[in-house]
Amino acid sequence: MHIVIVGAGLAGPLLAQGLHRTGHRATILEHRTPADHRRTGYRIHLAPQGDLALRSCLPPDLYELVVLTSGVPGSGVRTLDPELNLLDEWLVPQPDPSQGQHLTVDRQTLREILLAGLDDDVLDGAGFEHFRLPAGDDDSTDRAGGVEITLTDGGTLHGDLLVGADGAGSKVRSQLLPQLEVRDIGQLNIFGRTLLSPEVLPHVPPAALDGFSTVVGPGRAMPLAAHRFACPPQQAADRIRPGLRLSADGDYLMWVFSVPADEVPASRASADLQQYVADQVAAWHPSLRQLVLAAEPEMTRSTVVRTSRRPEPWPSGPVTVIGDAAHPMIPAGIGAAVALDDAARLVAELGAADDHPTLIAAVARYEEQMRGYGFDAVAQSEQVAGLSS
Repeated sequence: MHIVIVGAGLAGPLLAQGLHRTGHRATILEHRTPADHRRTGYRIHLAPQGDLALRSCLPPDLYELVVLTSGVPGSGVRTLDPELNLLDEWLVPQPDPSQGQHLTVDRQTLREILLAGLDDDVLDGAGFEHFRLPAGDDDSTDRAGGVEITLTDGGTLHGDLLVGADGAGSKVRSQLLPQLEVRDIGQLNIFGRTLLSPEVLPHVPPAALDGFSTVVGPGRAMPLAAHRFACPPQQAADRIRPGLRLSADGDYLMWVFSVPADEVPASRASADLQQYVADQVAAWHPSLRQLVLAAEPEMTRSTVVRTSRRPEPWPSGPVTVIGDAAHPMIPAGIGAAVALDDAARLVAELGAADDHPTLIAAVARYEEQMRGYGFDAVAQSEQVAGLSS
């Protein structure tokens, strides 16, 4: 069976790894080139369901490499005032390892590990344009004839299944599920990375080195979290998967500044965003401004914050979606794990599917599950953000 995956972020490559382990062929379409992906991404938290998804889909050596390059575990989550005084804390014990573990990972390192061994399966620079169901028009009840995919360069591919893993702005979802409501909440998150050099370390609040912390000021919030690799990535790769190159260049502090989108200057250039955040925190503890001004050049970026609404069930067919393409949600430390869980559950359902009728039934089983836990996670993220009771 041939599965075409749109998007080479995290969930798409994990899906491809799992499909290979179950004997299926995968092609990943990625409109960005490898150069576009260099030095992208920040620290992300993976809840236990994400850890279990990695275990189930990855070859054992790659899973071991993920754990070795994960972050030094912190003890909990803390809230600080603008002068960096502790307001509250929640200690987070590790669950039973057999039930999955909490991991923090560097997104770029994790992505490079997930893509290991998939070079021949990735079409870099190949953008998705639209799909067509050859068995009939898009409203046909005969959905067992696979799918034809048109690329942005005019080329075409045929697959037994098309999976959109192309993020919150998914082109696959916009064609498959135009009724799914995705809402911009009017907030912008500005992300930055500051390398933990000897000069920077004295300015880092201890809470940010021991888990996840958020500085809360009047109408503003600034999450801070260090990523300190448990083992230097290239050293770990040389030991576990010789020949694999990992591009990480050191431990760092991730900082995020959340602000109403209409208050941010029109320019989204890294230098302008960095200066904007530095000005916004100028009245807070002086270490915060120092950390912002010391950020890596070109690594200060902004993202629009979106959420979505649980849709009514739809007829399953040879096209589906996973991750943010399926259920865009507000960043709350749960989205990445849910996306990886999507990939693992779809792999599990496709594992025994060796003909088209079985394939469609497998997709239907996955989608029924995903509409439950996926949009439960969306609701949870809204609660964390204070958008719902």
